Amino acid sequence: MKADNDIYCILGRYVFATPEQILRALDMMQSPRLPDTLKKRLTALTNAGLLGRKRKGLVYPYLYWLKLEGAKKAHALGAMQNIRVVHEKSESQIEHEIGITDFMLAIDEEAVKVGDG
Repeated sequence: MKADNDIYCILGRYVFATPEQILRALDMMQSPRLPDTLKKRLTALTNAGLLGRKRKGLVYPYLYWLKLEGAKKAHALGAMQNIRVVHEKSESQIEHEIGITDFMLAIDEEAVKVGDG
């Protein structure tokens, strides 16, 4: 499914991302999604064992990453040079990972603006 391929590519690039961050990346790819539709796909891919997810209490959104089968798909799509797998994520690192992904997205968004200008 093309929509799923976009998700594999995004997580192949950013490693960790929240649904909001994935939506931002999809917008840059000119492949926008509705938030509820994306959350349903992320849940289905998690239940199928392709993605991992965790959140810190109820305050933070879920943080998603590729599990082995999802990483294989991202690699096959050219989104990863080498297959990297995260087996588990510590709650204490979630804020840190969200911040790193926000920073990487901001750089990519700026590059898209400069490229369009």
